[in-house]
Amino acid sequence: MKKILIFVRDALLFILFLFRSLKYGFKRSEIIKDQTGKITVLANGPSLKSDLESIVEEHNLNKKEFVVLNFFAFDNIFFELEPKYYCFADHMFFIENSHRNEEVFKLYKILNTYVDWDLEIFIPLGSFDSFVDKARFTNKHITIRKVNNTFYTGNNSFKHFFYKNGLSTPRLQTVAILAIYVALNKGFTDIDVYGIDHTFFDNLTVDNQNRLCNKERHFYSPEDSDVVLKPILRNDNNQPFTIAEYISAISEMFKSHDLLSGYSKYLNAIITNRTSKSLVDSYNRIK
Repeated sequence: MKKILIFVRDALLFILFLFRSLKYGFKRSEIIKDQTGKITVLANGPSLKSDLESIVEEHNLNKKEFVVLNFFAFDNIFFELEPKYYCFADHMFFIENSHRNEEVFKLYKILNTYVDWDLEIFIPLGSFDSFVDKARFTNKHITIRKVNNTFYTGNNSFKHFFYKNGLSTPRLQTVAILAIYVALNKGFTDIDVYGIDHTFFDNLTVDNQNRLCNKERHFYSPEDSDVVLKPILRNDNNQPFTIAEYISAISEMFKSHDLLSGYSKYLNAIITNRTSKSLVDSYNRIK
């Protein structure tokens, strides 16, 4: 009876996945498998600041490839590394009126004006048109590619088939998930990850307006800068999460790392977490 119930549940979840996929017409991600070997994902956790010097030295010796995220281009190291891949998943990069619009438009100006090497930018499929409208890139070196981020549900036997064929991803609870997924589907088999601190619980607070906030600090934040209290907002209505809702979402994010770990084994790829201080336990760990 238990096996029958599991079968029925998985069948219903798979049908739900197919209905969600119909929204985008089963469009495949525009990730071309044309690479192999090693790549480094640079997420924006605070620990990255202390790791950058050794990363740059290693890059100068071996000319590594990089995936970067969010506001990484605010640091001059962006122009030294010249990463080939850039990922965005946060709603603030797509919606018309974001609470960080000034920073977002500053970033787009930097990319549009100063990038003089080929750069592929990866965007979730549902946000692609709004991103193009907001960024308005004219730089001929920049190519924007869609990623079908429909979340797979159903029997686990089919999950990796849909990941590999660009028809599904794990939940993109953080842009680092998108970056690692892109690296895997580009064909890289040895992926080092820095800056996935994910020490969210160290930085949670509630402000005087009773909004759940993150005490935000990234590797590119100046040492003497004030800690910014960033309200943690839902994507659908721009209202703050409750603490209970947020912890539930964080749980899904860690599950997504587990899913990527399983997918990497399916592809015979290795993901190594080289973050100095990290709560992520899904990958091989080297400090």
